[in-house]
Amino acid sequence: MRGGLAMKLGGLLSGYEYMLIQGNPETEVEDISYDSRKVTNGSIYVCITGFNTDGHNYIADAIAKGAVAVIVEDDKREIANHIAVIKVENARNALAFISAKFYGSLSKELKLIGITGTKGKTSTADMLNQFFDKLGLVSGIIGSKGNLLKDKTIDISKNTKTTPESLELNKILCGMRNEGATHVILEVTSHALALHRVDFCSFETGVLTNLYPDHLDFHKTMDDYKQAKLKLFRQCKHAVVNADDSFAQDVLKEHKHSITYGIHNRHADVRAAKLEQRNGATHFELDYFGRTFPVRLNTENRFDVYNVLAAFSVCCAQGYDISGLASWIAEEAE
Repeated sequence: MRGGLAMKLGGLLSGYEYMLIQGNPETEVEDISYDSRKVTNGSIYVCITGFNTDGHNYIADAIAKGAVAVIVEDDKREIANHIAVIKVENARNALAFISAKFYGSLSKELKLIGITGTKGKTSTADMLNQFFDKLGLVSGIIGSKGNLLKDKTIDISKNTKTTPESLELNKILCGMRNEGATHVILEVTSHALALHRVDFCSFETGVLTNLYPDHLDFHKTMDDYKQAKLKLFRQCKHAVVNADDSFAQDVLKEHKHSITYGIHNRHADVRAAKLEQRNGATHFELDYFGRTFPVRLNTENRFDVYNVLAAFSVCCAQGYDISGLASWIAEEAE
């Protein structure tokens, strides 16, 4: 499934900083690819410098398969005169920009919820998806379990386990919109943030589950890891933050429209109070903005409590009538 609309090269790049090295801005672009093996007639080929290979080395292959334009960071290579050549500072960022535009900037049409953190992304996404269903919303999930919309899989392959590259991400959003989704829950990894996979996505809500020292082989320092995570909260209208996590204050400084949740922090907006674990279950009172109701979870895993709090807080942040949701959770607790 392609799903994007053919566009003139100049229109596709309008609003983005670039240099046209050669070629015609009126060139018709019918598809996008950053993999030379997947180029089709009328494609624009984006040269990504990866960890193991350099997309610039495959420009000739892309042209042979029908590419009409190439986006490069390195303009020192000989390229046939009939091919449009666009130079940019960061090809991954440019890929995200043109992918979003080509597929209609769907993150502005859909309500996109980004969940980031060292642990709990998948479980929180699953819980939030259940809550949205109870609220009568049609929501999809993009993450480590695949691209799921109710009982359907949006069949767009992705070359990463969790957060897809920006091109695939926008294809999946297009597929979910076409299947009737109004909300999409996206697991957002620190790698995805650092590698520009979610650039130019407009998030309705960003969620921080927690932050532990991890992926330091990639980020090198804990501060780099934190800075990658903070990128998400600069792209969202609302922030939902685990107040028990030491990283919470960094996020709260970035975002004025925040809801906090937690177990230990008594100042959290949404809190699990009087928590008890017994006989394989966890019992607590869920306090939110002065209201309270009982919850029973069939697990003694404390992370599952945080997942419920996070998902519930997202619903609060987005302004839904959560009285029915609260009643449903209370019934589940009986």
